[in-house]
Amino acid sequence: MRCCRGGLGLSAAAHSTPLRGAPRKLEWAVLLLALWPCASLPAQDYEIHLHRPQAVGLKYHLSSTGRSSRTKLVKSGNKILENDAVKFSVECECEVTVLAADDKGKPSKLSLQIEKLTWTDDAGARELVNKGSVVTVSMKDEVEVSEMGGRRLPLPAQEAITVILPLDPNGPTEDELFGATGRKKPGDHWEANTDLMARDVLRLGARANKADLSGTVAFEKVVNVGKTECLQISRSVDCSRYIPSVPSEVKVEKGFLKIGFSEKLPVVASLPALEVSQSATYGYTMKGRPDPAGDEVTIDFGVMLNSSSRVSDVQEPAETAGN
Repeated sequence: MRCCRGGLGLSAAAHSTPLRGAPRKLEWAVLLLALWPCASLPAQDYEIHLHRPQAVGLKYHLSSTGRSSRTKLVKSGNKILENDAVKFSVECECEVTVLAADDKGKPSKLSLQIEKLTWTDDAGARELVNKGSVVTVSMKDEVEVSEMGGRRLPLPAQEAITVILPLDPNGPTEDELFGATGRKKPGDHWEANTDLMARDVLRLGARANKADLSGTVAFEKVVNVGKTECLQISRSVDCSRYIPSVPSEVKVEKGFLKIGFSEKLPVVASLPALEVSQSATYGYTMKGRPDPAGDEVTIDFGVMLNSSSRVSDVQEPAETAGN
């Protein structure tokens, strides 16, 4: 804070003698420098907690929008056998309650009290469930399932909820994949753990070599969401050769995966991210003979997903509130 104490190298005469006429410009310059301490102060550093464990009983209001686009082109020679495209967008307003979580605090079961769940496609917009409905989201046989009254929701509702609230319990946390070593300042960047990332891709039923993966994290700036001080963090993943699991008679010629996140994470590490934007693009080309006696078939498949969510009215469980 030395610059706040007038450490500008001025003589005693300069402080005591009034400046008149044109020299008053110098007086203003000295005053401005004295009132500009932040220019020479080091930026504050922070602990980075990307993973926010969610305890059973945590509640919050979620406002979310998402979009999905999926294309599939199947050809045999120059003959098109299938050309399919599915595009839709969703809007959701609900109160989320955590019903179960794994030992790392990653949710494995949620309750959604629906205020709005809308699906929009080429046919127009429609409500997927009635206002006031309570939907349970959980993992069953490694698949995310949405149910109401003990019965699975129709496929559009299942897809809509998966776009805005993808569950992934029992895998590595964001800190294990993207965590920082030591405290960080706004503007700092660091690399993701691509070794662990490659192993996690295998867990999800695909394959990616460490050499084909890259991931970076950036602490962009400190912002406020309402009255809550947050760290704005972005993450990106790029896989130049992403190979999904396919039958032995099919060969993947090329595949790729790109993922991006932007989050506003409260400085208070017990609170969840208040704003999250994420995107994912992946695709692959496969060739093979599903029918050994038939012609070779080429399949081009691509998916684009993105979503944006805002969390408010966070209610921590009584036993964790204030910790």
